[in-house]
Amino acid sequence: MFEEANITVENIKQLGIIDFYWKDGLDIIEVNIFKAENFDGIPSESEEMRPEWFDIKEIPFDKMWQDDMYWMPLFLDNKKFRGKFTFDGKDNILEKELNEVESI
Repeated sequence: MFEEANITVENIKQLGIIDFYWKDGLDIIEVNIFKAENFDGIPSESEEMRPEWFDIKEIPFDKMWQDDMYWMPLFLDNKKFRGKFTFDGKDNILEKELNEVESI
């Protein structure tokens, strides 16, 4: 987090694991999703990101990856989850599987 946003995080907990697949089968990515309750520093822009704040009711899902609208509500409710998303060559979701779990 320091490298990408110039902050250090505290009280980190893992909430999710999502596997991302693409139709061509060449790329498979496992993403582990963590939530930090506190951070120190001032978030700043880097080559990887430009931090912005949004009210939870105004999250711009239409400008984000299509899968975010499915798992983000679980994340915001501090629920643990596992999922799998398969995309076509244009990053449209072909298949999705997302389940709330007891433990990661």
